[in-house]
Amino acid sequence: MQKKKTTNKKTAARRSNSPAKRTTNSSAKKKSSAKSKKNNETSLALFAQIAPFLLIVFAVLLVVCFFTGGGSDPGIVMGFFYKTLTGLLSSCAFFVPVILLIVAVLSIADKKNEMPLLRYIFGGVSIVLLASLLQLIRPLGSFNVIELFNRGTTLTGGGVIGGILGLSIYSKLQKLPVWTVLDLAS
Repeated sequence: MQKKKTTNKKTAARRSNSPAKRTTNSSAKKKSSAKSKKNNETSLALFAQIAPFLLIVFAVLLVVCFFTGGGSDPGIVMGFFYKTLTGLLSSCAFFVPVILLIVAVLSIADKKNEMPLLRYIFGGVSIVLLASLLQLIRPLGSFNVIELFNRGTTLTGGGVIGGILGLSIYSKLQKLPVWTVLDLAS
């Protein structure tokens, strides 16, 4: 009988230890998830503090690029940035540094960091819509990407992005009477 009592005590001890380990593991998991959540919030807050200054540096780089990239010998890097941005957005590319600076200043001034991603999206959408408006003012009539890019580098039309969006809007809404005025104007 004594053997049974000792074995019962051992199994009872094992049984009592196993739930305690489970609670310890679950509380450790909760602590580690809380730590990882705190680390994620810290890294997002750090990114929200650094991103505006990176935007300012990139805007200054673009301004330098636009002043030096359009000449007869712009260099490899400046010529690449100038041709790529003007090919994609035409003359709206010159508004990119302005929009970047506005978004950066607003992000620095916002102490609560409320919706910083929305500012970036709004800046990008504003530039694309302006490029498509320029394409609607001087439509090309074809979706040839190379021709849109070449027109963009000569600063006529809306570039590739504005051209594709503007021409698709123009082709969809061409049947409306308002667009006949645009046809007569061009």
